[in-house]
Amino acid sequence: MNKLIKTMCAAALAVVIGTPSAHAASLLAGDFVTLGFVDDGAPVSTWNGTIGAGADIIPYGALNIDLNAGPAGDQFTISSNGTYCGLACDGSIVSMVFTGLDFGTPFSVDNFVDTTGLNAFVTVLSDTSFSITWTGASGAHFFPATTAFSGSFGTIAPVPLPAPLALLAFGVGGLALKGRRRRTG
Repeated sequence: MNKLIKTMCAAALAVVIGTPSAHAASLLAGDFVTLGFVDDGAPVSTWNGTIGAGADIIPYGALNIDLNAGPAGDQFTISSNGTYCGLACDGSIVSMVFTGLDFGTPFSVDNFVDTTGLNAFVTVLSDTSFSITWTGASGAHFFPATTAFSGSFGTIAPVPLPAPLALLAFGVGGLALKGRRRRTG
């Protein structure tokens, strides 16, 4: 009986250790994404694209947006074709809102770099969307003729729960151990 209990406990532990803690970060290649520009809370324009190699969306013919950049496809870059003031040149609050991203799990935006000097910030809005927001400078040329924004995507792993089979094995092992103690005690 002692050998059976040890075997069951070892099997249960192996099941718990072998339980995957999260889905692997899926690349966005093939996802249909929508980019919406918002000026002081009012939608201005919407652009669509399918994520693949190179620029996925080229709004106004001025920005090259690649949401599947980097060797692992987990980075994004937003580059400008020239120096200009951007969507609104009147000091309003401007956002680029990306929707339709499917990582298969919640995600984060890490290592965000803003070369515009406008203190842009990133907000993850849901499991499939994020935004980049800034206050537009009045008449200033803030989008450089290089990469304006960049960053990387990271997936957030859910806390793993022990597999039901492992819980059952621990319970049966505990009952067997309790029964053995009663017989010997």
